[in-house]
Amino acid sequence: MKYISTRGESKELGFEEVLLKGLAPDGGLYVPLEWPSLDFNKLNNQFYWQDAADVLYPFFKDFINKEELNLLTKKNIQLYRCKVGHSNIKKMMRAIDADFGGEHSAHFYYKENFYADSAILTLLIFMKIISTKEEKVSRVFENYKFPPSSGEVNFVVQDVEESLRNVEEVFDVDFDYLDGLSCFTENYWFNIRGSNTEPKLRVNVEGRSEKVITEVLEKISSNI
Repeated sequence: MKYISTRGESKELGFEEVLLKGLAPDGGLYVPLEWPSLDFNKLNNQFYWQDAADVLYPFFKDFINKEELNLLTKKNIQLYRCKVGHSNIKKMMRAIDADFGGEHSAHFYYKENFYADSAILTLLIFMKIISTKEEKVSRVFENYKFPPSSGEVNFVVQDVEESLRNVEEVFDVDFDYLDGLSCFTENYWFNIRGSNTEPKLRVNVEGRSEKVITEVLEKISSNI
């Protein structure tokens, strides 16, 4: 779905870009370009969390798949972002009394484990999920319909800050600066940040296709 400014002087954007921008550059509010239709008969015959998912999904279906949204509404899950690193994650989890935290590097943190990460606990929980569902691991992953991703890609650079500035200049997008540079567009998102211990840039890209991911990585690598 596309969103436009109420003042009509800003370009159309997808949900992720609107979410980060807040107000439009022309001072207007972002509203849907077209309003979706809803089946109110269906809404009267299901649980509240299902109603919530059905009402919300058309507005940001390019941002999240239906299975993920159903999980969030059914479990009343709230999501937060913070900087990478176990000390940052533990600090935020304690501050908001979070039950779970995770990183792209596959570190998973649990409130019951004193907000620390544990590979063994993660494996046990995963094995319990698989045994309960009685499905193959591959089938479970297929159900979530995860988009293609690059995994963490590392680039050795001479100057981390200069390389980040170069990347910022070559992408015509709005960046989020919570941890390095993050951008969210309709076709891809990526985060690029400096390593805390090495002269490296760590990059994660997720896109609609492998081709899109390759193009983004090539653009980054050729400008750092």
